[in-house]
Amino acid sequence: MNDWLGLINRVGVSWWDHCVSMAWQASAVFVLVALLSILLRRAAAVYQYGLWLLFLVKLMLPPSLSIITGVGYWLGIFTTADVSKIFTTGPLRLAASAAPLVTAVGAETLHLAPVQMVMIWQAKLFLAWLTGLVCFAALLVRCRGHLRWKFRSAREVVHSETLALWRECCAKMGVTRQVRLVEMNDIVSPIVVGCFRPTLVLPAGMVQQKEILEPILLHELAHIRRRDVLVNWGQVCLQGYYWYNPLVWWANALIRRLREHACDDLVLTRLPGGSEQYALSLMEVAKRCLGQPNAEAGLIGMITGGEKDLDRRVDRILDEQRKIIPTMSRWMLIAIVNTGDDYEHLGLAFSPD
Repeated sequence: MNDWLGLINRVGVSWWDHCVSMAWQASAVFVLVALLSILLRRAAAVYQYGLWLLFLVKLMLPPSLSIITGVGYWLGIFTTADVSKIFTTGPLRLAASAAPLVTAVGAETLHLAPVQMVMIWQAKLFLAWLTGLVCFAALLVRCRGHLRWKFRSAREVVHSETLALWRECCAKMGVTRQVRLVEMNDIVSPIVVGCFRPTLVLPAGMVQQKEILEPILLHELAHIRRRDVLVNWGQVCLQGYYWYNPLVWWANALIRRLREHACDDLVLTRLPGGSEQYALSLMEVAKRCLGQPNAEAGLIGMITGGEKDLDRRVDRILDEQRKIIPTMSRWMLIAIVNTGDDYEHLGLAFSPD
């Protein structure tokens, strides 16, 4: 029993040292990114999205100041606790029911009881964290199993006009890899599934709504082009690992909102003068899914957040004065001209003049 307690205690101390180092470093990065985001609040959404991804990158890196490969270790700051000292001087408890151990000391007899190691508070916190992680993973597995069960009703889209529009939208968005287009009965919003073999899933009957179908297809293809499903899965994993940290939850919600804004901007570059049509499509999809449960983790859809987020997105889409595409510097433009790159994938058009 003592061997198991010793192992749990050692792991708990190492985990606690990691949490403390990561907490203050991640908080510092969070504050820095938040300040930069405020300064760049007028920049294109894709810039702010990339800025907040730096916070997630930090969460994936080890707290280098507290490990042997870090500079802080050799400078003598933020060093890892001496675990062996904890277990040689840590709290011990007398086992009252144990048989006494008798040792002769001269003419006297000294009665000692065998000692038993107890679980230290770092180990208890570690077990609490592990319990939360297991619960999060179980919920994720349940959601994925529920989605797989729903996929039994998925069927390939075979309508010729829809497939022609689909190929046209793929060409507009510059998506060249194979993407399946299916429709399903048990969903309320278009979604993209699959990191490496993406599938666009439409709610049943949406292919007949010709007036809103093109912006919807372009929006979901924008997610596929940007590989947002892969990034979103990274967010889910980090949120599960750092489930106790409210900054991670707040940053993930903000990143998902900025991701939709970046996709909106990318769609508008493919729909010149189509902001009203795109806003109408967004509102039609919102009618289907607002107020409906949508707890499928790891999915990318067209609607995230509540009504306030939707109102904000519609205002952004209809704002003609807003900067949609990132500003190109003079040197970036010269580089593109020299390399003969295609301007259309940036949503720009240059005249010979």
